[in-house]
Amino acid sequence: AQILIMTPERLDACLRNWRNHWSWIPDIDLLVVDEFHLLGEPQRGPRLEGTLTRLLRINPFFRILGLSATLSNIGELSDWLQGVHYRSTWRQVPLQKEVVRFSRLQDKLSLLVEKVRRCVDEGGKSIVFVNSRSRAQEIDQILQENDFRSHHHHAGLSWEERQQVEESFRHGDTQVLVCTSTIEMGLNLPARQVIIYDCYSFNGNRFGPLSVTSFVQRAGRAGRPGLDKQGQVVLFAPRWMKGVELYQVENCEPIISGLNTGKYL
Repeated sequence: AQILIMTPERLDACLRNWRNHWSWIPDIDLLVVDEFHLLGEPQRGPRLEGTLTRLLRINPFFRILGLSATLSNIGELSDWLQGVHYRSTWRQVPLQKEVVRFSRLQDKLSLLVEKVRRCVDEGGKSIVFVNSRSRAQEIDQILQENDFRSHHHHAGLSWEERQQVEESFRHGDTQVLVCTSTIEMGLNLPARQVIIYDCYSFNGNRFGPLSVTSFVQRAGRAGRPGLDKQGQVVLFAPRWMKGVELYQVENCEPIISGLNTGKYL
């Protein structure tokens, strides 16, 4: 093969056992790392960083091409790799952003139904991001009761079930998809509208404000080339929440090394 496609974890496993893979490791000329911002994730980031460092040591002549829509300290990262960086703000389908403020939690559902109905009535489809599996199923049921063809998508479903839900959305059988972060990256779905219903998320230890990086990744699901002239991104936020402007300007958090934290010390 001329091209190998694998997860960072699979490449890491090959490099840790590099003697058994020496028939192809020295032949690597280019390593493309999609979603390069994974370097900043608490769990996968340190492993990806260690993988890149190990490969640079084993094969110092290959090139790295890192791709991401959410790198704020791109210059620092390119210096680490002794490379150059390129940045572009161009987007084939522009996004229209809106913040919906609410004072009472019980108001959120009626506001959600209103926003989804407007999109569906105009011939679009909507993806609604929530912060838990149970909430995804609950909101899905409520939308169905309001005469929407909706479905839910989360990591609790089997791979086959998730595939069926995605295909139903692509083919038009589903108008609204209620999901957790499972659709945040790597999927191309025909959604005109993305609604960030929950602006808080679980980071592995506790609930906190949704990161700007996650917001940008989720917002990027809206507006598909060839289908929409403009995408719509709606953020639901309580009136007392501060810092919402950070989501508007997409001021993503910097990527920092996780090798000196927790179990990686």
